[in-house]
Amino acid sequence: MKLPIFQDDKSPFYLKQIATSLKFSIYLPDDYIIYKDDFGSEMYFILEGKVNMLSANESKIVFTLDQGNYFGEIALFIPNTRRICSVVAETYCQLFILHKVDLEKLCERFPALEQKFKKECERRLAEYNMKQ
Repeated sequence: MKLPIFQDDKSPFYLKQIATSLKFSIYLPDDYIIYKDDFGSEMYFILEGKVNMLSANESKIVFTLDQGNYFGEIALFIPNTRRICSVVAETYCQLFILHKVDLEKLCERFPALEQKFKKECERRLAEYNMKQ
């Protein structure tokens, strides 16, 4: 599993907990994965392919993410936050999905993971807002 966010702890217990929490999904080019303003109940990790994060009015691509990246975490970690943008598959995509309930269990077991995600959420939100 080549997901850099999870590479700090290589213990078998840690990796097993993460691997058993992830669900596999496939998206085709131009499929919407996330819709702006929806309530978030999961986040996504890119195994293969590229996705585009769109501007608030969907008129331009703000970021393109590819293998090893993740998205959808902001609505899970920042209270009372809906999806800040729509995300569309640019290419054929293989994604892992991590549902909020499973993420909460992982963060209880591994507090450092939660802190890492929260810090990255704040950075990404600021960066996204600057590109609008």
